Amino acid sequence: MNVAAPSTVPRRRTGFGKYRTIVLSIALFLVFDLGVLILNFYTSSEISTDAVGINLAGRQRMLSQRLVKALHEFGAAPAGSTEATNALMELRNTTTLFDTTLSAFERGGETTGGDGRAVLLQPVSDARGRAAVEAALKLWQPLKTALDPALRGSDAAALHEAVRLASSSNLALLRLMNDLTTALEQVAAGKADRLRLIQTIGIGLALANFFLILFHFIRQLRDSDTRAETARRETVEILDTVTDGLFLLDRELTIGAQPSKSLHGLFGRSTLANQPFLPMLREIVSEKVYREAADFLDVLFREHVNLKLVASLNPLHEVEVLIPGPNGEPQRKYLGIEFTRVTDAHSALVHLLVTVRDITVRIELARQLELSRRQAEEQMSLLLGILHVEPPRLREFIDRADKALHDINATLRRHGSKHLSKRDEYRGVLNEIFPTIHALKGEAGLLGLEFFEKLAHDFEERIVELRGLKRVGGDELIGLAVQLDRLIGSVEAVRAMVERLGSLQQGFAQEATAAAGAPAGAAAETPAMAPTSTAAPLPELTVDTFRFLVERLAQTEHKRVQLLASGLDTLAVSGTEQITALREVLVQLLRNAVAHGIETPEERHLAGKTDVGTIRLQARADASAGIELICHDDGRGLDPGRIRAAALQSGRWSEDELDAMGTAGLRALLFEPGFTTAAEATLAAGRGVGMDVIKHRVEALGGTLSVASEPGRYCAWRITLPGLPGLGELSFETT
Repeated sequence: MNVAAPSTVPRRRTGFGKYRTIVLSIALFLVFDLGVLILNFYTSSEISTDAVGINLAGRQRMLSQRLVKALHEFGAAPAGSTEATNALMELRNTTTLFDTTLSAFERGGETTGGDGRAVLLQPVSDARGRAAVEAALKLWQPLKTALDPALRGSDAAALHEAVRLASSSNLALLRLMNDLTTALEQVAAGKADRLRLIQTIGIGLALANFFLILFHFIRQLRDSDTRAETARRETVEILDTVTDGLFLLDRELTIGAQPSKSLHGLFGRSTLANQPFLPMLREIVSEKVYREAADFLDVLFREHVNLKLVASLNPLHEVEVLIPGPNGEPQRKYLGIEFTRVTDAHSALVHLLVTVRDITVRIELARQLELSRRQAEEQMSLLLGILHVEPPRLREFIDRADKALHDINATLRRHGSKHLSKRDEYRGVLNEIFPTIHALKGEAGLLGLEFFEKLAHDFEERIVELRGLKRVGGDELIGLAVQLDRLIGSVEAVRAMVERLGSLQQGFAQEATAAAGAPAGAAAETPAMAPTSTAAPLPELTVDTFRFLVERLAQTEHKRVQLLASGLDTLAVSGTEQITALREVLVQLLRNAVAHGIETPEERHLAGKTDVGTIRLQARADASAGIELICHDDGRGLDPGRIRAAALQSGRWSEDELDAMGTAGLRALLFEPGFTTAAEATLAAGRGVGMDVIKHRVEALGGTLSVASEPGRYCAWRITLPGLPGLGELSFETT
């Protein structure tokens, strides 16, 4: 037997040095700690499994109640109804869940947990719990068998039997499930006691370990605090730097504790953290927007509502706000406020992340672009609307329009600084400018300048609104002046266009003349650019001009009208005032004939007339007798009853006053400013100013005005004017 000799090689040092004890202590502790952890883990797993069983046993109690409820609801609901379908679905789900869970308690197996996921149950091993499960199975099997026809939607008798069994066994099942829950809780309690013992040992070891590695943990905590502080500082820097306003909104609609710094400037408030959101919002938006926002936020916190479906309903997507400025004066801004849902680990909605952006620049830019687009469209519409009018006639209209608008402007400035408290006082101011703008609208319609006609009509609309006010002052007249500025600007724009077109036309003519070898200055006297004399025959007083006006008005009024004229195209008159007066008189007569006289084709058909109404415009003149104008239409005529009804509705005359007037007095009301028989205002009529214009123009020329009418057959206006300067011989054909 060989025996090895003792080794003489020196032992190497392990390298632990003075840390050997603590290292060995830690290693030894780790061994104990690992053992404790294994036991703790094993016991905790068992307790966790038992907890699932306890929860499911408790759920069985609830399922038995739901089962009975679903049976009653299914039996009470009308067959085929939504309530019946829902109750049947609930019954099926409850039955399946109760059966699979009870079977899992008996034999072990999978069932559905409280979170909807599959869980594995071990068979109940406790004697008391086992007895409760077996007893529950004895009650459940017959009930399950009775439920099967009901689940398939069988007849009422099967359903009644299922209801009876469920009701009779419900309390017993509930008691057995209570026993099962109690048994499982006792098993879990024993394991919990064992776990506490293990934990006590672990705590003792942990205390010993604590003193050994205290320094190590302190250093880790210090490092962790440093990292947390760094993260907090970075978060603050982000919130202080980001230009968008950011904050969280809880279910009580309270702003979170860390809103971004820019939010203070966006909302004009120094304090926002932990403040209620809606009261702050109410101070800066309109009441309508506030109510809509409150309803929208209520919808957002309803988890079943799809956010994408309601996002388009956000009333704060682009909202106008009034923010307190540095000097206390409110500043108008536009904010874009968007909401995003914030959920927790269980997908439960806990907050709304609110993003606020200042979109004032974008909104103003969009408005400027829209304004530029509208102006461009207006300019194009204006250009296209004047191309059909000859330049000399257009220049004459521009000059008259410019003078008329500046006269109105002077009138408004003269009265704008006053406060007119009496209705007659401000009615006088409005009546003073109304005929002028109405005449301008008529001239625009005569030339087919629809753009000017529409602007003048809108101006009339505003005057009518002011007429309805009880009081009117300088502010209202200033507002009217602003609308007048647009008309004046349009006139100036047309003047510039005409001058530009004239320059281009003259340049083309010069080039054509130069190409033909003619002197360069010859182009200046081309017929297209030659000035138009005010001597007769005037283009504005030709039959074609007035026929064009009648056709336009008839189309607007949905009527069919023909104009027959005689003697008009040979009428020779000189002098701007006389020309203007005759033109306005004829325009208003034709307007009234189309708007008030001629009926619609349907009305004429019922009255036994042809569908096409006829207006006859006759002129007769000689050097000594003067001028006679007759405007005759075969329309509805002047109906005293209709005039009386319109006068009574206006509120300006009482029934007694109207009864005392007679037919002549009622007809005289047609010349009252603002009186009209039209049901509604159109471009053709409805402002009660046409006959007023005719009366004043005829009186200004020293003439007389008379009317003959038969209701339902005709109306004829006869105007007699004295001899005017420049009146020549003309032929007159009686029609």
